[in-house]
Amino acid sequence: MKRVIMLLISVLYISGCSTHITDFSMISNKNVNLNKVDIDKLPQSKNVIGEDKKFVFLFIPTGVPSITNALNDAFDKTDTDIMTDVTLKSWYWYIPYIYGNAGWEVSGDAIKTRRNYQKVRINRSDLHFNLHTVISQIYIRRQNSFKGLIINSG
Repeated sequence: MKRVIMLLISVLYISGCSTHITDFSMISNKNVNLNKVDIDKLPQSKNVIGEDKKFVFLFIPTGVPSITNALNDAFDKTDTDIMTDVTLKSWYWYIPYIYGNAGWEVSGDAIKTRRNYQKVRINRSDLHFNLHTVISQIYIRRQNSFKGLIINSG
């Protein structure tokens, strides 16, 4: 009997909650131009879930979860910039004085409205060399432009 009571107390001591906050028809935290755009013809990803979560260790939180980070997570997963038919949830669970977790969850259909731009990778050593070359060229051109110029400092 003692074990059953201890088990019930332990289960009640671990608290948790998930709350449906709201639904959105469309949501984005990016600059998006929807003029002359037919959303139905754009590439879509169905049932995308973005999440931002933070931990609580002992009684110290490691940060505050945000909706913006949850949206960015969904957009980064699918390379999109708008979500439609969105459900926003807040959740947490906590074992007092031991460990816990809290976060935001955004779920819906993601749509890509912007064009693909090719990502360019630059090697650090190439960047240093090119920057050095550019600075050298600027210095040489300035030296040449000052030839014949008399400066009266006096």
